[in-house]
Amino acid sequence: MIEKIRIKEVASYDPTGIEVNLSKINYIYGSNGTGKTTFSELLRNRDNQKFSSCNIEWKQGSPDFDLFVYNRNFIQENFSIHNDIKGIFTLGKESTEILALIDKK
Repeated sequence: MIEKIRIKEVASYDPTGIEVNLSKINYIYGSNGTGKTTFSELLRNRDNQKFSSCNIEWKQGSPDFDLFVYNRNFIQENFSIHNDIKGIFTLGKESTEILALIDKK
């Protein structure tokens, strides 16, 4: 379980940044441009260099599991909708990449 998240020096977060203490269940909301996507992208890509000033503190050390975040970037990477057949889509990053390659050829 995540105990605390610190975000600073990325996107709309200044060098002071924010520190959020989390509970077992959390709800994150806000107006456009307030950092919700940055928050979720930190969780999705915590090893990305752009988040080097940020920190995720886990309740019992490092996690030994995969963490999946369902946000708009996840949707763009994993869902492919072909307009020629309404209601049909593929799921999975690999499938999306293969369909893009097929369309290109």
